[in-house]
Amino acid sequence: MGNEDRPKLSWREIDKRRAGGGSGSSGRSSAPTDRPPHGEETRQKQYRAVLEAAFAKGELGKLADKLNLVSRSGPPEEPKPIPAPAAAPPTAASSDSVPAEADTGKKPGAKKKPAEDKASLFRKLAEAANRQEISRAAEKYLARFPMPDDHEFLEQILEHEKESRIREAIIRIGELLDKRHMPRRTRALIGKLRYLTETSFSDDIREMAKALLDRLA
Repeated sequence: MGNEDRPKLSWREIDKRRAGGGSGSSGRSSAPTDRPPHGEETRQKQYRAVLEAAFAKGELGKLADKLNLVSRSGPPEEPKPIPAPAAAPPTAASSDSVPAEADTGKKPGAKKKPAEDKASLFRKLAEAANRQEISRAAEKYLARFPMPDDHEFLEQILEHEKESRIREAIIRIGELLDKRHMPRRTRALIGKLRYLTETSFSDDIREMAKALLDRLA
């Protein structure tokens, strides 16, 4: 029989004959073939069926992209643990240590400055050179001691910044004159009283100062 009279086989029958070995009519055993194992052959058939179905639906490109992504992607990475924030160093308020003493600006063991006595306060008032110094020194003295019956002290008060202190000083000078206690520096006292009669904004202070001037004249 010529080749033209032989029945033509389909590709599937050809694959079956290749998988089953040589023809049964030949008495010789077929040569060993490189057939894949049964499980691998099954997977190849499934893979071929998937390809044919994707080709028939026109989704071969999508399938190729999907297979490409799967092959390139590795196993998912395990999330790395987030390191815990470092503990802040304990502050002075939160530490368990004994709190330090408050900084008062004084050196430890420093002795308290003794309070000025009456004589030193009186001397500072007598040495004051302007109204601000006189007012400050007088208030320091009067905060601890009453106003003395002293012409030198009262003469300085006549330059005080407060009118109430000036009135008090004029009254006390008048009381000393009533007792015939005359000032040692009459000229200095007269000069300050005359200054009050010319510059004071208070009418009663000007009149009180003028009355004392008449008594000293």
